[in-house]
Amino acid sequence: MRTLLCGLLLSALTLSAAEITGKWSGSFDITNSDGETKADTAYMSLKQNGGEVTGTAGPNADKQWTIQKGKLDGQKLTFGLVGEICG
Repeated sequence: MRTLLCGLLLSALTLSAAEITGKWSGSFDITNSDGETKADTAYMSLKQNGGEVTGTAGPNADKQWTIQKGKLDGQKLTFGLVGEICG
């Protein structure tokens, strides 16, 4: 099993730091060390309790992993995921 750690900076979204509970989706570009860019997507189902964040995250609604050590600090959301990331 491979480990995928994710850190997302949500400052580009107009968020109230008080509430991120809900379903979130979006797209982004990944640039590898060779400069090659690849489009990707993310889908998250989040529940916030103070600064603690739980839920699931993955590339789409059908492929989700459990969030571990989720933390919201201002507009910065960080968490870890554990699961199979390559097939």
